[in-house]
Amino acid sequence: MAVAALWALTLLVSAVTAATPSLASAARGLLELHLAPATNPPPSPGWVLAIAAHNIQTAGWPLLLPLIGAQHRRWSRTVADSAVIASVTVNAALVGLALGAYQARLLAYVPQLPLEWAAVAVAPADWWLARTGTRSCPRRTALVALVVLLSMAAVVETVCVPHR
Repeated sequence: MAVAALWALTLLVSAVTAATPSLASAARGLLELHLAPATNPPPSPGWVLAIAAHNIQTAGWPLLLPLIGAQHRRWSRTVADSAVIASVTVNAALVGLALGAYQARLLAYVPQLPLEWAAVAVAPADWWLARTGTRSCPRRTALVALVVLLSMAAVVETVCVPHR
């Protein structure tokens, strides 16, 4: 369900952006993406590790919420829920803006997106299970899934995008 919601929001923002020329223009001005092979470094293990490390900490922070006991008090659940929803919404909206603004030109530079979106959905889903007390698998399962998905995404992002 989390993955479907993430894709739905991404595609909705993309469609609205693509259908609104002024919004697409503003998004291109804001994002200033340079879609050229020369802007991407050649594939290397170091680049894969750098991308994976960045994405793991960016997408994985909700996994820490149960460790600090955010699920135990009403106010902390509300704060945590708001932060998780805001984080996912901002990420989906930014990708949707980019897809709507740059359209087909962007596709060659985001072959990792299905893997990343699967990973981005893991931590919020794990938070929801911890928050509601319905987790049926060990906590490490979510962490392993997140790390594996984002490591695979980093390889795809490094190797499969146009580069110099």
